[in-house]
Amino acid sequence: MNPRLTKRSTPWKKQYGAQGFRVALFVAILALFHTLAGATKQATRFDSNADQIALGMLQLYPQGAVRDTLTDQGKWLVRDAEGEPLGQIIQTAPESDSAIGFSGSTNLLIAFDAFDIVLDIQIARSDDTRDHVELIQQHESFLKQWIGKSRAELIQASQVLPVAGATLTSTAIIQGMQKRLGGRTVMSKFSPSLSLASAQALIPNCERVERDKSFHSLWIAKDNRGRELGWILRTSPTADNLIGYQGPSDTQIAFALDGKVIGIHIGESFDNEPYVGYVRQDAWFAETWTNYPWPGISEIDLKQEGIEGVSGATMTSMCIAEGLVATAKALHDVQEAERVNRFQWFAALEQHGGTVAITLFGTLFALSSWRSHPWLRPLLQIAVVGYLGLFQGDLLSIAMWVGWAKHGVPWANSLGLIVLTVAAVIVPMATKHNVYCSHVCPYGAVQQMLPRRWRIKTPHAKWLSGLLRTIRPLLFGWVFCVGLLSVPGNLADIEPFDAFLWRVVAIPSLIVAILGILLSLAIPMGYCKHACVTGSVINYLRPGTHKTFFMRSDQFALGFFLLGLVIYWIA
Repeated sequence: MNPRLTKRSTPWKKQYGAQGFRVALFVAILALFHTLAGATKQATRFDSNADQIALGMLQLYPQGAVRDTLTDQGKWLVRDAEGEPLGQIIQTAPESDSAIGFSGSTNLLIAFDAFDIVLDIQIARSDDTRDHVELIQQHESFLKQWIGKSRAELIQASQVLPVAGATLTSTAIIQGMQKRLGGRTVMSKFSPSLSLASAQALIPNCERVERDKSFHSLWIAKDNRGRELGWILRTSPTADNLIGYQGPSDTQIAFALDGKVIGIHIGESFDNEPYVGYVRQDAWFAETWTNYPWPGISEIDLKQEGIEGVSGATMTSMCIAEGLVATAKALHDVQEAERVNRFQWFAALEQHGGTVAITLFGTLFALSSWRSHPWLRPLLQIAVVGYLGLFQGDLLSIAMWVGWAKHGVPWANSLGLIVLTVAAVIVPMATKHNVYCSHVCPYGAVQQMLPRRWRIKTPHAKWLSGLLRTIRPLLFGWVFCVGLLSVPGNLADIEPFDAFLWRVVAIPSLIVAILGILLSLAIPMGYCKHACVTGSVINYLRPGTHKTFFMRSDQFALGFFLLGLVIYWIA
């Protein structure tokens, strides 16, 4: 055996074994945050604060209005003294829980009148960062813009400007509201599946049908070799609420692969059979629809197009016609939403392109020979402080990471922050260089630009050094209390990063920022060295920063995790 090889390989194994332990422990802690948050949210789904706000909303209705008890669907029905319905108050959770803002979701209360017109919208609870939520509440026009709108207008709203300085939170509020209101009905009054016989009545060589994954009422017709022949759209369940003479009808319309209408087939019906039979036998009514290829059929105005009912079955035939148009429009809306979603990342890149560009430039600067050009660093620092900090407010923080761990990562809305997280966590694992703290963090850049004004004498330095060593353990203890014990508190208050949100006066963060700057005037990068919780997490995961295995930081992290497990078992 080669002794030199053995000597060199042992440290390598030890180093990466320790690194694997730290990464696994970190992931386990994140999973614990997520699990405990889910259990807590389930246990406190209908909180007293939402109940009190809903009670206050009764004043929006005529005098004497009362509400029923909260239903399993998360709404209060509002009635007058005689029991006649006046409207309803709904909360957006749990459907809105997946709409994550900066670090959490927001539960809204929406009051509707009897005609589904919005009377008021209020925030019942938010797991997002306090400063962002306060900014939205100060921006009163954001929520009030929906008053007087219909439920359909809320669902279809797409061109809504988010609140400046709280883009992620306000965007998530809109998405959560639409998730709550925009769910499509999938329970049919008719047979849940499209029969092969019904499909063959429209496409004779069809051998099997498969339901489309995006739209419940759309079926794909295929031959015996699995090749697509066309698609068939059922009006049920979308149009089940449209009543002809005495009930709804399930109608199918078939399209060729080029979008041309092949024909229609009237299937099961709860309407009067003689009337349904008249419509089935009327060739003109069926041929009318071949004039409207996809997606034109979704835009038909029946009156303007002169489409009239079948003689002797006017109500039944017009109900079928309205159902075909309504279902086609619903399908078209879904397809448009999917098209928008496909380009959502491109839109996100446009919105967060500056953050991505500065992050990539800072990473390349830190890892390449560009560092040898002294004139580049000041330009990078100005861009980091001015654009990332003051303009975009894109800074990593322990509050954000804990929020993501508890509630999920808002992939669609946070491209810039996700790229920053990759630069902060993944890049150091691969390169051993803490790129984010040294080159991309706005507060770090502020400290780098500070001159060293004070020099501390040796006796005072020893005393101060001992005091500074206690700061981070205390802060991590607070993270534990707020994150795992659900102690009331805002983790953004223990770091200076919200001070860059100049549209909001974040007093605690501003105080921390000022104290950090004063410390850095005496100790270069003093805040980063002694008080930054986010930077500590980054350095903990970075290989090469620990001289031995199972150091004090490992003991602290393991204790953190074990205590969390105990809390989970008790809960």
